[in-house]
Amino acid sequence: MNTHRDELIHRWREGNLSEEELHRLNEALTTPEDRAAMRGEWFLEASLPEALRTSRLLKVAELPQMRKGKGWLNWRPLMAAAAALVIAGVSVWWMHGPTVAPSTAEDPAGAPRPPLAVVMQTINAEWKTMPFQPDDRVPAGVIALTKGIVRLQFMCGATVVIQGPAELDLKTEREAEVRSGLVTATVPPVAEGFTLLAAGWRAVDRGTVFGVDARSPEHAVVQVLEGRVDLHRTASSHIARSLTTGEGVRLSSAGGIEPAGDTTMKFPREMDIIDRAASAERKQFESWQQQRTSLTQDPSLVLYFDFEATDLARGVVRNLAPGATPGSDGSLIGGEWTQGRWPGKHAVAFQRAGDLVRVRLGATLEAATFVASVRLEPVAKATQTILLSPQVGPGQIYWMLAGRIPASPNGELVFIKTPEHGADIRLASRRGLAAEERGRWMQIAVVHDPSAHRVRHYLNGSLIEELPLDDATPLKLRQLVIGNWGFSSEPRNLVGRMDELAIFRRALDETEIRAFQTPP
Repeated sequence: MNTHRDELIHRWREGNLSEEELHRLNEALTTPEDRAAMRGEWFLEASLPEALRTSRLLKVAELPQMRKGKGWLNWRPLMAAAAALVIAGVSVWWMHGPTVAPSTAEDPAGAPRPPLAVVMQTINAEWKTMPFQPDDRVPAGVIALTKGIVRLQFMCGATVVIQGPAELDLKTEREAEVRSGLVTATVPPVAEGFTLLAAGWRAVDRGTVFGVDARSPEHAVVQVLEGRVDLHRTASSHIARSLTTGEGVRLSSAGGIEPAGDTTMKFPREMDIIDRAASAERKQFESWQQQRTSLTQDPSLVLYFDFEATDLARGVVRNLAPGATPGSDGSLIGGEWTQGRWPGKHAVAFQRAGDLVRVRLGATLEAATFVASVRLEPVAKATQTILLSPQVGPGQIYWMLAGRIPASPNGELVFIKTPEHGADIRLASRRGLAAEERGRWMQIAVVHDPSAHRVRHYLNGSLIEELPLDDATPLKLRQLVIGNWGFSSEPRNLVGRMDELAIFRRALDETEIRAFQTPP
């Protein structure tokens, strides 16, 4: 909350800056976040290439001047300047190429490698390498399972089902090496040529469904379930053998090839995995529904949005808390209804500044616990607001994810409150969210416990930070804004989804927060 900078930006927008104040504003824009906020004031943020958004290209004095009145934006010079700057940015991009690095390494700024595949389903998966969840993007490299099943869809369109224990080394969007385990590939016509490597051999699809069994260190079995596969030695373009439906061979690393008989039944089929994953999701949804029934009987609950009890057409979100004050239903403004954690579960998607849920809660709380289920989109955004109380003064709160720099995939969980006297108190977790935690559903919680002089942050039911609190000012939650920062000069809106939000008038302990987690 840089109020000095915000005031200067506001006065610049109104055309009221003196030369001295203009100089001070130039000096204030020292970080990429500050400069992004400034560019957001004259509508270039959406159209500037990333290279331009993260570098200091113009001083404030060089920007088109704002002026007072209803027509506060002098748009003609603005659009001319915007066009010139975008053209210049495209020229820089064209001359120097995109900033995305090859799939085998990160770029100098540490940007994530481009994905080669997407996780579609997992069933009882236990990971030896970094864990993945449905909808996660998978870059080049080895993924390893100790048990369970994972279904991946490669960017070329081919799908593989991996049954653990297994290791799969993703090479390109059309090629992977089966180091161990059972793998079944389903390859549509658009992905013809998709290749699995094993035991020094290449199995090249020619419009097919085929399996590779690499559970033995001495050899691998290739079985064609449908269609045709061409077999090559790894370093050769010569076709050593073509297999058709029902044929299987055992391949040795020394180059031997012999019939393997019909091993069709051992390979996991794609449709079976899709059906089993859907059944598991239904059971989780049913478990959550039972848990919700119990939760809504807690008399300390003052706000509970499950985003199921809704009037979709009018954007009304029902407050199901037994201690709810009259008129405390939420109003969805600008956001969109979408799928939550499971098929059939509702959620709200927040994408733009102005997408929000507004609530008149009318509550003053000494102790409080806030719990939310969210999925943050993997965007390079510095700070994203979960909720805030918009009234200014003692008891005002902000709950957010605050990044260290806009390009960082990590961010702190932050709780800010305004005391009776003095500056705002900022209570932030030192542990940031890892890159893989974005793009997936997670539970976040913060506990305001003045009797214990503590604020505690939780992630997925586990305590990640406990901080001292020397202020007992009650939290004044007369109104709440969910998903939006509320200030145009600091666009810190939530970019992601929310499908559950609860506020209690007491401090929950770790056992209670962990119990809030949906059973697996």
